[in-house]
Amino acid sequence: MNNAANNIDAQSKSLKSMLFERHYKVGYFQREYKWQRTHIEDLLIDLERSFNSNWHETHTQQDVANYARYYMGPVVLYMEQSVYSVVDGQQRLTSFVLLMIYLNYKYREILDIQNKYQGYIYSEYYGISAYNMNIAEREKVLDAIYKNDIIDETVLQNESCKTILERYGDIMELFPEGLLRPEIFPLFTTWLTEKLVFIEIMTQTSESAYTIFETMNDRGLNLTQTELLKSFLLSNVKDEIKIKELDAIWKNKISMLNAVDDDQDFFKAWLRAKYAVTIRANEKSSENKDFEKIGTRFSSWTQENTKYRDGTDSLLLLDTKDSNSFYYFVKSDFDFYSNLYLKLKGYEHSDALPEPRFKLLTYKGVSHSLAYPLILSPIRKVDDEEIIHIKLKLSTNYLDSFAVYRMLLGEPITHSTIRNTMYSKAKDIRNFSVEELQLSLSSDINTYKKRFLQEDYTVFDHNSRYILARLFKNKQPGIEFETLYFQRRKESFVLYQILKAEDFESDKYGLPKGLKDRLIHCLCCYTLVPRSIVNNLDSLSLIQRIPKIIQLGYLLEQQANSKLDLSNLKTFL
Repeated sequence: MNNAANNIDAQSKSLKSMLFERHYKVGYFQREYKWQRTHIEDLLIDLERSFNSNWHETHTQQDVANYARYYMGPVVLYMEQSVYSVVDGQQRLTSFVLLMIYLNYKYREILDIQNKYQGYIYSEYYGISAYNMNIAEREKVLDAIYKNDIIDETVLQNESCKTILERYGDIMELFPEGLLRPEIFPLFTTWLTEKLVFIEIMTQTSESAYTIFETMNDRGLNLTQTELLKSFLLSNVKDEIKIKELDAIWKNKISMLNAVDDDQDFFKAWLRAKYAVTIRANEKSSENKDFEKIGTRFSSWTQENTKYRDGTDSLLLLDTKDSNSFYYFVKSDFDFYSNLYLKLKGYEHSDALPEPRFKLLTYKGVSHSLAYPLILSPIRKVDDEEIIHIKLKLSTNYLDSFAVYRMLLGEPITHSTIRNTMYSKAKDIRNFSVEELQLSLSSDINTYKKRFLQEDYTVFDHNSRYILARLFKNKQPGIEFETLYFQRRKESFVLYQILKAEDFESDKYGLPKGLKDRLIHCLCCYTLVPRSIVNNLDSLSLIQRIPKIIQLGYLLEQQANSKLDLSNLKTFL
């Protein structure tokens, strides 16, 4: 191989340079797309925080030129037949294509500008239009997302396609609402495309690219936060036998955690739940405090808090003068809470106790980075199984009710809007007894309930499908929740408007026209029906349509009894 073939070119490249009208293919050895909801959530939280640290209400898009960059790390590529072949980085590139699809849609919705970011998603390649991440088996799922089409269930048998659809749903649910304000949105998208930077490592051959990839992953890697924490904790244990004992415990638990999640997510949840005291204020210039520091550098935070700090009530009982404090922190505390975390991860995918409602939190609700600290917070090592079970149930029900009431009230549940509320609550209920926990949580939910009952009616919005799916699942437990909730599946149920605008155009039904706008935007005027019967229902008149829906069992009993009377909506819900 000559020297030219070994040339390596490393450059910083903006998201625009990486995605706009560029076409990629992915090697078979790392072909599956595997990002999880937590990866999307962490990315969106980070992007919002980084953008907001630069943004000011007086700024225009021109000011974005002076904003700080956000680095996404290296992408390893080589050229093959005029196409960029990705050796390392396809997870991030695929995720950003999904994000650009969402932003492209939102640009049209917010600013009435069509296809602002089409070139980041789909473009012409030597006379043929194709997705920029040009992988044949993913084309149909990208079509369904980009063109808002129905997706054939067979497409989701492909692991990457299923994950892509799920992660796009996560972007839709988790994207910070504050960034969607018309005065902020164009500045954010400009910052994202111009100031988010990758390090593009371009090689001349596939052999060079794979060599770099292996070197980056096998040699000289920086230690993870988990490994740094382990090193710190075990280095403060003086007995060699105890160190070996803790090493075995640590390796076993980390292996189990990584089988179901990223081990670092556990440490963030645990340390926030049991030890964090301070929270960053909402002001732009505020410094990160315990909750935020644990989220970014939990190892260094632990080292900084090995003793009580003057003027604070830190609960981290580690003292460098007491070797036993480190030993029992790993042998007892770490072991207990990692087992509890593993149990909770198991509940995410089952209908087991403490409540099927825990599984529903994985579809929509309080994000896991906020939910898990709150759930772990009141549980103590001395609690028996029954007490733990009750506390898990109370916390799960609280989180679910909190999210649902906010949806019904039209209030956001994105991470940035409820972060301080959740962190403060996790701190407040730390180590509570069952009685204290029930009193505290029910008090909050009763406040939301009171506010909801004072509302005239519940408006139909982007959360309504989830609310109706929950109601239908209670009525017809034999129907899979996924079938009710995921509308792009071929066999899924779809939202159906019972009372339509055209029903008011004739006087024959005696519908008061003054209530038209209010009625047709009310949640009680919608239901869920199988996609296959929509056309048949549309062909019926109003007085035929409603009895037919009732006959088929697709109108909830409370809806049918209410005769669309808004005063009865609270009973329906």
